[in-house]
Amino acid sequence: MCDPNFSVSTGLCEAPILAFRQLTLELIKALPSAEGFELLKYEDINQFLAYVVRKGLLKGRVAKVVKEMVQAASKGSSSSDGSEGVAASSVGTGSGDSAASTAVVSKVVAKTKEEKPLFKLQIILFLDSGGQPQFHEVVAAFSHNVSLVLVFIKLNERLDALCTNAFTDEEGKWFTEQCPSLLTNEQMVVQFVHTMMCKPVTGSEGMHTRFMVIGTHRDLMHECDETLAQKNKRLASLFRPVPEEDLVMNGNDIIFAVNAKNPDENDDKCFDLIREKVADLSGALDVDTPIAFLVLLNDVNKYAEEQRKKVVSMEEFQAIAGRLKMERQSLEAALVFFNQMSVWMYVPSVLPGAVFVDPQMPLDSINRIVQYSFRVGGGAIAGLAASECRLWKEGVVSSEMLKGEEFRGCFVRGLFEAGDALKLFEKLYIVAPLNEREFIMPAMLQTVAEKDMERYVPAPSEHVSPLFLHFHMSRIAKGVFCSTHTCMRSKYGWTTAYTMVKSKIVPACLFRNAVRLQHPTKAVEITLLHALKHFEVHLDASQADLPIICPEIRDMLMDAVDSAASAFRFKNSRASVAFQCPCSPDDVHTATPNEAHSNLICTLTGKKIRGGLTPAQRVWLGPRTAPVAESATTSLSTSEPVSSLTDPPSPSSPSSRMDERPKLKELYSFPTMSGATIDVREKVGSKFEDLGLDLLDDDDGSLVDQIAADCHHKSAETVAEIFKRWLRGKGKQPVTWRTLTDSLKSIGLSPLASSIEHSLTSSS
Repeated sequence: MCDPNFSVSTGLCEAPILAFRQLTLELIKALPSAEGFELLKYEDINQFLAYVVRKGLLKGRVAKVVKEMVQAASKGSSSSDGSEGVAASSVGTGSGDSAASTAVVSKVVAKTKEEKPLFKLQIILFLDSGGQPQFHEVVAAFSHNVSLVLVFIKLNERLDALCTNAFTDEEGKWFTEQCPSLLTNEQMVVQFVHTMMCKPVTGSEGMHTRFMVIGTHRDLMHECDETLAQKNKRLASLFRPVPEEDLVMNGNDIIFAVNAKNPDENDDKCFDLIREKVADLSGALDVDTPIAFLVLLNDVNKYAEEQRKKVVSMEEFQAIAGRLKMERQSLEAALVFFNQMSVWMYVPSVLPGAVFVDPQMPLDSINRIVQYSFRVGGGAIAGLAASECRLWKEGVVSSEMLKGEEFRGCFVRGLFEAGDALKLFEKLYIVAPLNEREFIMPAMLQTVAEKDMERYVPAPSEHVSPLFLHFHMSRIAKGVFCSTHTCMRSKYGWTTAYTMVKSKIVPACLFRNAVRLQHPTKAVEITLLHALKHFEVHLDASQADLPIICPEIRDMLMDAVDSAASAFRFKNSRASVAFQCPCSPDDVHTATPNEAHSNLICTLTGKKIRGGLTPAQRVWLGPRTAPVAESATTSLSTSEPVSSLTDPPSPSSPSSRMDERPKLKELYSFPTMSGATIDVREKVGSKFEDLGLDLLDDDDGSLVDQIAADCHHKSAETVAEIFKRWLRGKGKQPVTWRTLTDSLKSIGLSPLASSIEHSLTSSS
């Protein structure tokens, strides 16, 4: 829903400002798009009104509006010469003469105190996340600027009762039985609050995400022994982390109680109140909008509505921009702007030829995957191939599956196809490739109860303790665990760990909230667990490997968490190294080591734990081996969104063009070790000379371009392939892969060495 809202700062009283808004709207309606665009380029009243006079537009209803504006200005003026009244009265409702029009303009211009942009673009976007737990794991990646969150609860269920999940088809027919969730209603509320409090709001200083609680099934409240008053009291404590001004109240209550299916008069009044609250809060995002973008937005949305399109090609965008006399650089700037505002979705690194004018379109395909998964798991679809059954059991999706009849209408040929969707989801760390055809989507996996997680944990070791990851104020944003799991696969090459059960090889532990992963090159496995307030990491490795492998895994995990938070644009989602606090065995929580690594500090009480760290804990705190750059661990501390994953390059630079090939330096860069890109040539330095490798022997970039094309421009694969080709005879001296990887490890590039080892092994 788009509602343009215009304002102007003229130094006059409120009446002229409102009248000027009417004048502007009249002109926009009256003028052709191209001429309207020219009009909107002017960013102050002087230029604007001069244009009105020069074009002969000061006539008819427009002249009447200007007359009213000037009359109001004269009443609020301290001037005593009366000239404004004379000038105003000389403007008629007909064509008027130019002298009188010029006089009106001069008097209005004289009242202008400052020059500021005239327009503010006000847009209210509603994003429905639905009730699907799997969907909640990914929705935050597509909702960048949330200023108001509507939390829905059922008034006929207790807050401490387990949520129930069931799914219907498009006709409302149940195709799964109702099944309890692992979380209670209040735990779900807390997770939503924590998630949305981690989302940055782009706008005025000090703006925050606000929350409104809607209680449904008001007519069935009698079925629950927990009263509305008790629910309000309990929610007040659950929302305690939220600043008071960010919680939208219904008088003295938190809950807006309604019956949506069969509303009565009281429900209608409550709906009206909710609409008023939403309208009042819609201005929470106050972002200066370039004036020229307004006409582009309106024309594109009008075109998309007429053509019934949710995704528009770049050629269509350029045609519309051409009619508006908009240069390509300005068009790219507009695309960047509206992408950052979540009005459109523009990801040129994945889809350079398309723009989602409906940002929910990619989410709709995920929603369909969730539905399909439950139809598969519930046996609603007969005759499925074994590969499709893996969606329910192992969260495996493929482009072939997405091309099936079940996904008709989710994609647009030539603009957004099944393969494009998987590339986009891979970019956002929603899926990780298993092979050339298949991807794993951790959000689609089943869950295991926290009390049953112990059966998947390796036997305790006296040499290494479980590593805990503690989050700020114990707030874990929804989606971070699944995305961390994805990062460990896609960035570092970890794979599913398997075991033998009754003569069958099956995943050792593969759930949405618990997973066992195999190191890409070593006989090392880790089990990651998502507890309610922390992550747990259990290691299964030989004692000899611990001093090296523990710090390496620690840094990989910390980087994976940061990458997940960055992809989802979460702030304050950094994890800290921690261990299980011994102060209360019945209440499992964390304790973090102090800076000197001499003691543990309880995260609940802030008190020092007696006894210090054990050797089994210290092994995790060894010197860094995987060079995770500090920039990756500090970039999320600000309130601004991290946009490196989804935002296009800035159009202000002439070198940043959508059709430009990756630069040579970018293809030699290896970003998988940290959030910041590491230039291999710069990092390794003279080591390459010792190895006889000349990275600059391909001046024209043709070889690198070919390698990059073969690797689909994936930096990790590109670097590995370049090294492989040199090792096969392009070096000046005989070099073995072992001497190369050993040298890389010696200078702190162990993850890169492991990636190359894995690549060479898999291709041999």
